[in-house]
Amino acid sequence: ATSADLTHELALLRTGELGDVAAGAGPFSAVMLLAPALAAMRQRHPQVRVRLDVSHTQVLLEQLQDEALAFFVSDTRELPSGSAWQVEPLGIGTGGLFCRAAHPLARRRDLTVIDLRQATFASVRIPATLRQRLGALIRLDGRAEFGVALECESVAVLLEYTVQSDALLIA
Repeated sequence: ATSADLTHELALLRTGELGDVAAGAGPFSAVMLLAPALAAMRQRHPQVRVRLDVSHTQVLLEQLQDEALAFFVSDTRELPSGSAWQVEPLGIGTGGLFCRAAHPLARRRDLTVIDLRQATFASVRIPATLRQRLGALIRLDGRAEFGVALECESVAVLLEYTVQSDALLIA
């Protein structure tokens, strides 16, 4: 009976009907891509257990190297060039700024990027190359580094902080 049970369990593992998967995702990748994919997977494979670690690319890469994750979905800008890892592009996401409805900038029709120089920002960890591009976009011209008042890997915390403050959420 034990041999038959083990044979049955191995067959379930091979077909994806049973098992454990450890995956990782960046904060926005987790919400936008992995949450719907995991919900669909759960419908097809209800016996598979998933552990999802949400963090930024560098932490996820370390976990992958330590074999704590099978894969991760995240921004690839911080991956080392010439990496031995297989990378599958999933597309390019579009970013934006979000604020609470009563934010002083929310009703302005003539808003320009220069109006953002004095803004307070909240975001997940921003890769250095993107941070530089954002600073150039709002024309900081080297006078100051593009700053983020709250840097957090939790989308829920970032959303609540944005709703409760005058911060602009970069997402």
